[in-house]
Amino acid sequence: SVNPLIFQLIMAQRDVRDIMDLRMMFEPAYTIMAMKRAKKDEIEQIRQTVRRLERSINAGTPVAEDDLAFHFAILKATHNPFVIRIGETILQLFKSSISTSMRTIPQVALRDHERIFEAFCKKDEKKITDAIIKSFEGWKKSLDKNMRERA
Repeated sequence: SVNPLIFQLIMAQRDVRDIMDLRMMFEPAYTIMAMKRAKKDEIEQIRQTVRRLERSINAGTPVAEDDLAFHFAILKATHNPFVIRIGETILQLFKSSISTSMRTIPQVALRDHERIFEAFCKKDEKKITDAIIKSFEGWKKSLDKNMRERA
């Protein structure tokens, strides 16, 4: 079943940039919240998602779920049900574009996750924000390229 918030956002998805703005505003904030609240086992869970993405890339079989697992694990570590629900909703909207980047630039996604996770472990808010913004740049390039190829 489609969550009503996802449905509304999909219906309103005139411009991918509007949704990008939402993600750019929201992702650094929830990642920092998770950084402050994550328990040891949750940090380990996030680390495992990075390794799983690396293994699937090495096997030549990366899929969107391998990328999304990282973000879902971080969301869970916020311990805030509202943040988790909204974050999962936003990420679902990106699933098809993440599938595209998994086909075209999986190594970039892996490097971005490693950079974000490293800052997360160091509890460095500025580095987290910088790493997330940098990850959007590569992902946006892949999205723009894909849109041009479809046009």
